[in-house]
Amino acid sequence: MQRSFSGSLALTKLRNRIIEVKNKNQQSITGLFIPIDDNHLVKGKNGALYLPIRVITHNEADKYGQHGFVAQTVDSETWKQASDEQKEAYKMLPILGNIKDFDAFAGDLSGTMEDIPDQTIDDSDDIPY
Repeated sequence: MQRSFSGSLALTKLRNRIIEVKNKNQQSITGLFIPIDDNHLVKGKNGALYLPIRVITHNEADKYGQHGFVAQTVDSETWKQASDEQKEAYKMLPILGNIKDFDAFAGDLSGTMEDIPDQTIDDSDDIPY
């Protein structure tokens, strides 16, 4: 049986810096810089980067209406090579967000986000990275 979960991740719970850079027109662009090694990101094929996560679900909603959470973890190779002290530190990696089982509500749409109207995006401006 397929179930549909929805949620969001707080990327600022990772080690990060909010940065501001200038584009080619000298306009400011604010972005989020997430260091690769400091956040245990895994390098994949073709330059892809992956954030290992674990998802914990509950059959019943908690007092906030959530059915689980998403937490940061490390990949299995890193875990296998870690000392006991490192493993304890990895267990303390942050919870990045909560999830809700919308299938459990069978049509109850309260608390869902409304569709955002289509917008035209000006992609003539190159981002400098």
